[in-house]
Amino acid sequence: MNSFSIAVKAIIENKNGELLLIKRSKVDAHKPFVWEIPGGRLNYAENPFDGLKREIKEETGLEIDIKFPLSVHYFTKEDGQKITMIVFFTKALSEEVKLSNEHLEYKWLPPYEAKKIIFDKYIKDIERYEKLFASRTKISSPLKKGKYLHYKGKYYEVLGVARNSENLEEFVVYKALYPSDEFGDYALWVRPRKIFEEEVIVDGKKLPRFKNVE
Repeated sequence: MNSFSIAVKAIIENKNGELLLIKRSKVDAHKPFVWEIPGGRLNYAENPFDGLKREIKEETGLEIDIKFPLSVHYFTKEDGQKITMIVFFTKALSEEVKLSNEHLEYKWLPPYEAKKIIFDKYIKDIERYEKLFASRTKISSPLKKGKYLHYKGKYYEVLGVARNSENLEEFVVYKALYPSDEFGDYALWVRPRKIFEEEVIVDGKKLPRFKNVE
């Protein structure tokens, strides 16, 4: 067995702005049952674009339009093989998914849902996709309105999510549920959504910055 291989993978977007994830079979020697993006290894001296289309057709039955590379990964598998992997952004040209016996099931998911279940290695690829295409993503993650508890103990009411008109960055609009001599009673605030939803470390434990309590 060769100790070095080149692999190609695809983030495949459908017409609804959803991404295709496939679940590895239970007999997969490398991380069975994990959700991943389609693709595989190139044959010797194979053109990477032709190889990616071949792999996607074999694993999913889909025809794709390859747009451009998103990232390059380099890693060593448990058996010592060294892999260079190129992840491409692609669009689905067909709709019916027909899985090979290498995978158990598939899902078309919006990016925010895909990140919840996909193998950790690919999260940054989806985030890079989101950053590049945030201005035209058709499906955005819902943020529940209502009462939230800040990790420091004060309560706020989330009113909604607004976008910066210049770069379309999302901001959470929320209202303090307490009086303040410094900022006025029940003051309005905005915070970048990414920061609003992130976790903080308190006494060595991860906590949500804001926790919905309704």
